[in-house]
Amino acid sequence: MQIDFVISEPCDYDCDYCKVKNYSNIITKDIIDKHKWLFDFIRKIKANVVIQGGDIGYVPEDTLQYLFDALKPLKPTLSVEQKFYEMNYHNIFKGQYTELFYHISDLKSIKPKAYPGKIGIVDKDINKITEFLDNNPNIPIDYIAFENDFTNISIEQINETNKIFQEALKKYNLDLYFPKDASEELRKKCTDASYITISLAKEKIVQCIRAYNIDMNLTKENLQKYILNPLTSDICNSCSRTFIDKPQWKSGEKVMSILKLKEK
Repeated sequence: MQIDFVISEPCDYDCDYCKVKNYSNIITKDIIDKHKWLFDFIRKIKANVVIQGGDIGYVPEDTLQYLFDALKPLKPTLSVEQKFYEMNYHNIFKGQYTELFYHISDLKSIKPKAYPGKIGIVDKDINKITEFLDNNPNIPIDYIAFENDFTNISIEQINETNKIFQEALKKYNLDLYFPKDASEELRKKCTDASYITISLAKEKIVQCIRAYNIDMNLTKENLQKYILNPLTSDICNSCSRTFIDKPQWKSGEKVMSILKLKEK
């Protein structure tokens, strides 16, 4: 199971697909203490934890350390933006995370640098991406994530767009993180309890980054309900997420049995 934690909503980027930027909450130590049950649950199932924002560079250093301590012995993957590096968090917390993904978007307005970690660029405009790659030849880009609002677009249109993207980017020899097959199986991976997004910043279980306003209060009871009946909306009908592995849980029943264990 993969659990994404949104811990900071402020961000200097203005990505059109991301709805987190419309909020301004940041995780606190009190929030971490309040949801001790959640961290117990995550450790019991040995979840794959991804921490992201907004920009998690806005989280105070002592609070971020408190979060890492709450997750131990698990080490999360971090999806970060430029402020994280400007705060020197990549060195301060070295050894407490498994991997860094430096997420570059809003390609026209920022001046990125080559920082440690896997560097990826994210956009839905092929012209902006190729222009960025041509203008920044010294930055070692590892991957491209093709992000778009696929609502009300057919599978055929998505696949055709992907073919155009693939052809345009061949010369750059990059890993292309976008769906090669926008199938129903791919689309349902968010809805079988293999992938859950939790905003610790606003203490909500949310549908996803793209539907961040669709949420429910973060309680054990609501997490149980969500696992059996995940939040959905119209965007699910045409979404094509690209980062999700094959589901580890075929249903929510096994997760439910763990959630019902008495807390120590």
